[in-house]
Amino acid sequence: MAGFAKGALASGTKGDHPDIAYSWYVNWLEWLRDTGHTFFGPLVAIGEVVIGIALILGLFTGIMAFLGAVLNFSFVFAGSAGVNPAMILVSGLLILAWTGSSCPSWARPGTAARCSAPDPTRTPA
Repeated sequence: MAGFAKGALASGTKGDHPDIAYSWYVNWLEWLRDTGHTFFGPLVAIGEVVIGIALILGLFTGIMAFLGAVLNFSFVFAGSAGVNPAMILVSGLLILAWTGSSCPSWARPGTAARCSAPDPTRTPA
């Protein structure tokens, strides 16, 4: 985490058109490099593993896709685009697909009615 912040600050703040376009993000990276890496380093590593496992298992897909997009935005804000914008789009598609999917009610909080199977004894109106 400290290395990511240090590298982004070293290359992203130079010249007339720096890669890091937002001064508030430069301040965040400086704080992260100097102090915050001891907390956020393990948090990001554990979060990436949890997000990956949950996406593979199809659990909390929309929430995990959103958190994955937040991680991708951190790379985009730091000036390291690569495939991250495409991954943000994929995250958005996963969130949209998750809102209309059929899944166990415990995997989508507050959506038990939408996730349950239709009642075969009920006659349509």
